[in-house]
Amino acid sequence: MSLRLAFLSPVLCHGQIQTRAVPLGMQTATRNGKFLDYRNALRDELHLTLPGANLTLTEVGWHATKRLPAHSLAFVVPPKYVLTVSEALGSGAGHYINANARSLPRTLPRHFVLAMWILQQKHVASVRSLWTRWIAALPPLDRSTLFWSEEELALLDEPRLIASTSARRKALALEYESMVKVLLHEGGMEEDAGDGAITLDEYMWAVCAVTATALHFADDFPVLTPLTLRFKPSAAVETYEYGDESDPGAALYVSASALGRGAELTVGAAMWNDQLMLHAGYLWDDLRVAHTWLRLSGGERSASGAAEAARVALRAEANWTSPQDFALTATEMPSQMLPWLRLALMPASEVAHLQLNDLFEARNISLEREVVRTLVTALDRALGKFEHSIEEDELILDSIKMRKSLPVRTQLAVTYRKLCKQVLLQTRELAELHWESVRSKKSAGGDLPTTSTAKKKKQRMKAEHES
Repeated sequence: MSLRLAFLSPVLCHGQIQTRAVPLGMQTATRNGKFLDYRNALRDELHLTLPGANLTLTEVGWHATKRLPAHSLAFVVPPKYVLTVSEALGSGAGHYINANARSLPRTLPRHFVLAMWILQQKHVASVRSLWTRWIAALPPLDRSTLFWSEEELALLDEPRLIASTSARRKALALEYESMVKVLLHEGGMEEDAGDGAITLDEYMWAVCAVTATALHFADDFPVLTPLTLRFKPSAAVETYEYGDESDPGAALYVSASALGRGAELTVGAAMWNDQLMLHAGYLWDDLRVAHTWLRLSGGERSASGAAEAARVALRAEANWTSPQDFALTATEMPSQMLPWLRLALMPASEVAHLQLNDLFEARNISLEREVVRTLVTALDRALGKFEHSIEEDELILDSIKMRKSLPVRTQLAVTYRKLCKQVLLQTRELAELHWESVRSKKSAGGDLPTTSTAKKKKQRMKAEHES
């Protein structure tokens, strides 16, 4: 999205470092030289001033110094300090990429271009700048699960994140072999950077720097700024592009809710805790940002007969599979989970004349009892696979309060698995509340309730199917 803005003065503040409660994985050391050097560069190059500033910079992000109204301008980043992929290709490591284009894939990942630009600035650039100081002051990125040992990954006790980490490592290792080494050996970047300076681990670090800090004007339009703003699904500010499309600036506006004094400016991103752990090396100890997965299976059924053929056809119409994975959150059940279970458990005699929309309503109390019972059993089974209970995890985390040492990665892993279990328990509670609602409606002689916002969900699903 592009906005036409009048002249806006940056309102970033280079105030004193403050001690604040911060999300796990992003706790940094106290005041240090690299951060102070970076903060001074922000002041000198962006001409930041204290009077009237409404933000303060700490080692873990930007915080409001006063209440910022909803939809108000938080700050702007001038075009000079917004680096697009095209601009990265035109400078820094882009020279190596362009000179060796024939030896590289025709389509380059955007994170690769930006990561190589960061590495060129870190290892080759001879002039110190705000960019090089920002790179030097980045928070620890080796807390990403990309860098964890097998023993540390096992502490997560959650197969999906472990599998995602393994797949990401393999993908980045392939990029290193097929693209980074081309620039190092054929392009001469290794000679300029120093022998052995840009290893696979160093490339993964640079990719994490991109995925942990890049702002997005659109899903496929990442840009770098010399600022570190953390991501959260329920973010405090939203990012907009302004100015010339070929040389854009970034304007950050407070979201629909006002930002209170002392609150952190977080940026919206479709990344939950598992993705933050992988791509940025931190998480939020907040159930609203936690999610986990539940796999449901409809069992093995013979596809012969009209009824089972109708079941298969409805599943295909809804784009469902069996087994099916559902992403769980602590606030509501997935919109298609109960309908999926109704189809899977419905007797064959009732399936033949069923319409897809019928699955989004609790029409039969006996079936609904079986649906909820099956869901609760699956949730209990998922909880039973964890080696530690929530209470045991909390005891481990409480050791921090007792000033006992606990490695940061262990702290992250224990917090992550605790939140996963809490989401499963919350979903169990939501399922039981749904059953209580169904039963009370039936007892009162009224119609059985539809699933939450069923009408909207059915309309959305129909639109998705038609598209």
